[in-house]
Amino acid sequence: MLRLKDEPLRNQIRPKATSKSTSVSGCLGEKIIVEETVPVATADKQSDISIRNDRGRTYIYLETKSSSVSNADYERAERQLETYLSATHTATIGLLTNGISTKVIRKKVNPNDFEYIADIPDYGGQAISRGRLVRDLEIIKANRGKVGLTPLPARYQNILFEAHSAMRDIDGLHDDNALDELSKILYAKIYDERLATQAGEKEEVEFRFQTYGKGSASEVASEIRDLYKDACDYDLRVYSQRIPGYDRSRGVFREQIGLSDVALSRVVEIMENYSIIDAPTNIKSAAFQQVLSNAIRAGMGQYFTPDPVVRLGVEVASPRPQDLILDPFCGSGHFLSTSLEYVDQHFSAHTADYVMYQFKMFHLH
Repeated sequence: MLRLKDEPLRNQIRPKATSKSTSVSGCLGEKIIVEETVPVATADKQSDISIRNDRGRTYIYLETKSSSVSNADYERAERQLETYLSATHTATIGLLTNGISTKVIRKKVNPNDFEYIADIPDYGGQAISRGRLVRDLEIIKANRGKVGLTPLPARYQNILFEAHSAMRDIDGLHDDNALDELSKILYAKIYDERLATQAGEKEEVEFRFQTYGKGSASEVASEIRDLYKDACDYDLRVYSQRIPGYDRSRGVFREQIGLSDVALSRVVEIMENYSIIDAPTNIKSAAFQQVLSNAIRAGMGQYFTPDPVVRLGVEVASPRPQDLILDPFCGSGHFLSTSLEYVDQHFSAHTADYVMYQFKMFHLH
């Protein structure tokens, strides 16, 4: 523990820091940074103290003042702390202290909305004692997938429903808003799994989409927000080269994850042990449809085409790897996923891998 003296906390830490960075005793590889530069609007500011996770991403800011600070300056410091949190997508917790009184604030769903909390969330407990989640090479050896996680079972819709319910229960989201957030999280998880498949079949890879080894919900959330941003940046970089004006068509994926730390961490905990990539296409498609109740569909103005009708339509169209498949009224993407399944079954055995990759990545819209 760091004991507060009658002086700014940064002055107590500075002698212990080497090159403005030192490990925090008892935490999971975090670093204390003294006077970190924070890009805010058109100017750069310097926070008094920040704490970074084991990937070097800031998730806690601390502002420190002397015990003689005026009330006006103390309030200005709080506004400054909120500015740092708003400018850093991975940071959600801020602490302000003058050695006598302390305020702890948490960034809510809206990046410019904050709430007071009693203290910085506890660290430790079961999360620290559990080992990290890495690729299971035995799953790969048994030809049960490339990712190294348990492929999604046929009951995956129950897992999706549990995740969807957790967001509604914890954050009070409307059904369609919760669906948007679930889509973002799935997006981040798929990206994380694809990174794992790029490693050799005998190479263990640690997943970023996990709660294992994390000390708090805020640390988990910080990692997932950063993972999601990396996924969006990669997606934009790749597809903008192929699709003019692609950024304007990305819809909900142009927005940051809007869940609280607690809700986001809970959803990751529900989904982390299952592979999406290695699950059959029909299971993923069915899961996305079944997670929506009739009430949700009606509220969103969506009514899904029955499976037999979708299969008949795809069989009549008989898509080929060279075709461009368009579904302008795409809801769950069932026509697109069934088209992918059809092409995979009928053409993958005698079609070059590159052609199949192009079809999967660029021919389904």
